[in-house]
Amino acid sequence: QDGRFIGFRLQAGRERGALKELGLEPGDIVTSINGVQIDSPAKGMQAMQALGEGDNVSVTLLRGGQETSLSLVLPSGGQ
Repeated sequence: QDGRFIGFRLQAGRERGALKELGLEPGDIVTSINGVQIDSPAKGMQAMQALGEGDNVSVTLLRGGQETSLSLVLPSGGQ
């Protein structure tokens, strides 16, 4: 946005159902995960790696130009 990195835009890809289950939509721009502002690709990767450390995630995103905060419950990785 205006030449600045503000987050990651979600794409549907093969995980369309997973996005919908979490309350996310293709086109959402995730700007913060668990309070970590995603203002660079490296910060985004750092925040994504931290997701494995818990079941609940606080996400701030832009949807249709409006900032929205969501509390997500991630599916268990253990099988």
